[in-house]
Amino acid sequence: MSLRTCHYAALQACCGTLHAAPWLTKLAYAVIQGKLEERQDQLAREAVNNMEKLGPTFIKLGQILSIR
Repeated sequence: MSLRTCHYAALQACCGTLHAAPWLTKLAYAVIQGKLEERQDQLAREAVNNMEKLGPTFIKLGQILSIR
């Protein structure tokens, strides 16, 4: 699991549980099934959508986490 994925999961778990629960479930299943790389694009799109639903503060946090 990438470091950015871990950061996003932690952020969602702490602050955005309502929007994060389905995403975190899909992430967990992908990891358990060994299909994380295969589902990475879908999970990334959903992560962005969740950030947008949570508002500008979370979008800014997402931008900060995405800096390499």
